[in-house]
Amino acid sequence: MQNAEKQPVKQEHYAGHEITITRIPGDAASSTSAEHPAYRLFIDGKVVPRKGSPSALVHKARSLIDQRAEDLQILPRLVELIDGRRSPSGLSEIGQVTEGDIVWVLARGHWRCGLVTKIARVRVTVSYTTYRSMSRVFHKVCLPRDLRRDVGRLATSAGSSRPPAQPADHVAAGTTASHGPSQHPEDTEQVAFEDLKVNDVLVRGCGDGRRARVLRPAEDFTDPFGRAMRQYWCGAMDGTAKEGWVPYGPGGTTLRLQRDAVEADFRSAMDDLGKTQESVEALAPLVRRAAQYFVAARAHGRFEDASEHLVVAMEAAAVAATCTSTLASLALRVRQLWSHPLGSHQGAAVGCLPRDAADPMVLAALRVVREAGITMAVLPDKIRPLWSWDAEFGSDGSQGALVWSSGSSLTVEWIMGGRSGERCLTRSQVPAVREVRNLAFAQLEEVFRDAGWNVATCGSTNTRTRRVVSLQVGCTAAEPS
Repeated sequence: MQNAEKQPVKQEHYAGHEITITRIPGDAASSTSAEHPAYRLFIDGKVVPRKGSPSALVHKARSLIDQRAEDLQILPRLVELIDGRRSPSGLSEIGQVTEGDIVWVLARGHWRCGLVTKIARVRVTVSYTTYRSMSRVFHKVCLPRDLRRDVGRLATSAGSSRPPAQPADHVAAGTTASHGPSQHPEDTEQVAFEDLKVNDVLVRGCGDGRRARVLRPAEDFTDPFGRAMRQYWCGAMDGTAKEGWVPYGPGGTTLRLQRDAVEADFRSAMDDLGKTQESVEALAPLVRRAAQYFVAARAHGRFEDASEHLVVAMEAAAVAATCTSTLASLALRVRQLWSHPLGSHQGAAVGCLPRDAADPMVLAALRVVREAGITMAVLPDKIRPLWSWDAEFGSDGSQGALVWSSGSSLTVEWIMGGRSGERCLTRSQVPAVREVRNLAFAQLEEVFRDAGWNVATCGSTNTRTRRVVSLQVGCTAAEPS
């Protein structure tokens, strides 16, 4: 249909909102004729996808405005009830429900805690919201037999979303009208959200005891109601790469995993890793879960005597590596370093070549890079000679720094897309890749100079723009031991 000018048909104001109906005339190229024109509904200037006659559209618009007003009235209450769990364990079936009851319903792949807002002859409507959509109310229509109630197996840390006006002692108890008294596992401790630090492991307390590791310090934000809140960026501890925000309000509390429990969970994960067969699907999540607990335990002063190769491999598995095959290759390396550290090299190489794994100068350089928070390249378990890397390495490794011995000094390269150079790149890809690699080399140069190393930059003379190829570094002090 041609872009015919919209013709206003009806316009009115209802409950402080503007409702506009426009008519789009038909043409010869459209099935819509002048006798049966198409109408479009606008509420406050925004298109609402509804069809019908002008009178029907006005009726639908009024119903939508009334529904939004009702949602805004119950939204603060629903924010208090935000909770979710993957399974109905700890929930009991419901015989009868009344309007205003707090129930659990299966919606959008999770069991959600919400409020019964409407009861019809056969079905009931449960309203709920989520952390990511706290300005929107969702409605789930279902049968009463599909609802559940919480039996208090593990209370929710409701302090993360309580309004500031609620008493702090009630928030600290972590209970709601449907939750029983808080039951803390023996390996956790209840702490204020403000006391959490980076790499602390918190138990979300959503019935199934989901755990997350704090990855960043707390940040301030304002929720849809104008309340001052804070939030942590956390990563799941279930062997996946899921990350997200965990918000909380004043007086909020949560359960934190004790340090001894973090170490015990790491050792348990390593036992599972040692018993698992060498399959990509099985090894990848296990090594990521073990690495997440290792990083958390090491932040609390555990495993300080671990070898540098084990530390860099664990940090790569926890943070940098995302490819499943790369994680499986890392699992073989981690398992070998944990059970047989003096044995022959197995699995992936992180940050350096296997031939240089025992070089004290290389180990010292790896420590400098790791302590600066710079990622290291992960090379697959089938390592090719240096001259054939660009052709054989592939792109399934994580990008980062690579250190290898070149006699009396070390060469530091930056791997991107499985390559240390610009071969096989299109002309449009070269500028972006070159800029990123130059910035990475500038950061590495600063880190090594601050650590007291001699640094020389090796660049290309065949390009119009500056292109750093590698760094040559060497110790100024005595050889590292």
